[in-house]
Amino acid sequence: MRYLNILLLIILFSGCSDNIEDGNETIQGLYNDIFFRSTMSSAHIDQSGRLVIEGSSTETVRLQVARPEVGIYEITADNDNQATFGLDSQIFITQGENTGGRIEIEKITENSVTGNFFFDARLNGVGERLNFQKGVFFEVPFEEPNDTGGGNGDDGGDDIINENFQALVDGSDFNAETIQSSTANNTLTIIGGQADVFINITMPTDLGTGDHDITADGGQTATYTQGGNTESAIEGTLTIDILNDNEASGSFSFTTENGIEITQGSFEIALQ
Repeated sequence: MRYLNILLLIILFSGCSDNIEDGNETIQGLYNDIFFRSTMSSAHIDQSGRLVIEGSSTETVRLQVARPEVGIYEITADNDNQATFGLDSQIFITQGENTGGRIEIEKITENSVTGNFFFDARLNGVGERLNFQKGVFFEVPFEEPNDTGGGNGDDGGDDIINENFQALVDGSDFNAETIQSSTANNTLTIIGGQADVFINITMPTDLGTGDHDITADGGQTATYTQGGNTESAIEGTLTIDILNDNEASGSFSFTTENGIEITQGSFEIALQ
């Protein structure tokens, strides 16, 4: 009996190795019941005044809330509180049917931020569902000291980026109501959403300025989704005006496999 009890204790403790535990400068939790823990994490206030918290290992999680303040922030399709998860160059976003969640900022100082979160997301806002639960971020450091006093901050002079993503879809206006971006495996993904329509553009993070081909299986790709049906671009052009650690802007046009024409596309987003 003594040896049986010892064996049971060994099994009990070995089965708890993936328990969620606070650690220094980390983001962790369970996505689809798979343990995630960041090897790198950071926080910053973007040029629109939103708090962004990011962590990465082989996957990437990105959390965004409207203000850098202690509080509870509900994630919905029509506000600035968002979550994204990058996995194998795919991006799951908190847009579409049965998505949402909550981010709680428990503590924020000049140097770090601590809190918890959970969310449900969908691939490109329409596809496969991803559930992230028991999420915590603990003492995630700011890239630069954060002014939590609620004032205007320093006089660094950074211009606020008026984010936009727009295009013509077979000649009809598309003006994104939501814009989400994520970086994973050296790939930047930008998704603009309007109701049940999504335009997705992907590119390498080190793509230079100028014109680049959009193809079905190249470095630059695009998709058009409406009502849950996704079509890939078979040809098109992506023009990069600016792409750095802080922002991305450019223009695009492409034709999908079933002949949908996306023209006069343009985007300007803050990345930091």
